[in-house]
Amino acid sequence: MLSWTLGQLTNFLPVGALALAITHFRHRPGLILILLLIIVVAVVVYLLFRRRRRSALPEGSPPPLAGTSTAGSAATAPPSVQPAIPRPAPARASADGSTPALLLEGLSKSYGSRKAVDGLSFAVRPGSVCGFVGPNGAGKTTTIRMLLGLISPTAGTASVLGHSIHDPASYLSRVGALIEGPAFYPPLNGRRNLEVLASLGGIDKREVERVLEQVDLQERARDPFRSYSLGMKQRLGIAAALLPRPELLVLDEPTNGLDPTGIREVRILLRSLADQGTTVFISSHLLEELQQMCDEVVIIREGQLLFAGEVAALIKNQQSDLIAVPEHAQDLERLGAICAQAGYPTSTTATGQLHVTAPVAFSAELNRTAMAAGITLIELGSNRQSLEDVFFELTEGQKS
Repeated sequence: MLSWTLGQLTNFLPVGALALAITHFRHRPGLILILLLIIVVAVVVYLLFRRRRRSALPEGSPPPLAGTSTAGSAATAPPSVQPAIPRPAPARASADGSTPALLLEGLSKSYGSRKAVDGLSFAVRPGSVCGFVGPNGAGKTTTIRMLLGLISPTAGTASVLGHSIHDPASYLSRVGALIEGPAFYPPLNGRRNLEVLASLGGIDKREVERVLEQVDLQERARDPFRSYSLGMKQRLGIAAALLPRPELLVLDEPTNGLDPTGIREVRILLRSLADQGTTVFISSHLLEELQQMCDEVVIIREGQLLFAGEVAALIKNQQSDLIAVPEHAQDLERLGAICAQAGYPTSTTATGQLHVTAPVAFSAELNRTAMAAGITLIELGSNRQSLEDVFFELTEGQKS
């Protein structure tokens, strides 16, 4: 009791003053007991006053103190962040009249003189799958943590499902998230871990069986989490994010550790969720997979936006690599001269192919001009760039 009282006393009096009082009255124990009694009464009054203030908060207000977690973060809302910048206006409607699932306007985060995120502005359509890509250290995870209210921005504004990121409690119950790998209790099995998260989030435990089936973990649901492979842990993390039937699913590298079959299953799962109306915002380095599942892509480098829009439009706007093969190898040089005259650079391979950096539409003109020059082509086609090709062009081309 005495140690607890002295610990609480640090909230009211300097420790030095307390030590001085006890030293001064060390030969008068009666006065020391009276002093301690006064302190205990003051602490009790303070705690009762604090409890009454807390109970007087309006229903739905965030608690003064709350914990956060990565696995199942949608179920437990982190504390509201008091912004150091003006509160943003409600999210603007997109071109089709719907409110963007995500809307960032000049969002920035600095750590000292280093800008981890530098003025990001983009929107994500509801019901779409949006890939979030960039080199390591580009600011992807920092951006995601700001969107989930785990850290506060230095400048700019953003909204999630139409609500300001400065009030995460207003939208987190509708968001499922997996950030920086899943975190579960190692001794508990997969099903029990999900049941714990469901209980903490006030979610019906019957949802556990649904998500276990979605990520194909029913047969291993009774095995302890510590026995799971890396891929199984990732799938259990995705299951935790799906527990609240989220309107927005935010995943940070969800396919880490998965084999090709597992990656394909996750791709099909995320695509099906989007087809049912869930917005999926996914950070990944597997650009080929993103190209197959994503409607939109956001590319950043060093915290700055390089591109935001539809994947098909991004690839279409990039020049294709035409491949032309003349019947006679000695015609390669003349064929290259035709392309150079039209303003398109070329390169040749040891197998006798001419690679032309030009749009697909140039292939018809090249064919006609080659025929007029007496050059017969035995092969003429295009090798369209992939998302990976465009990504490296954008990120490497921005380097100083």
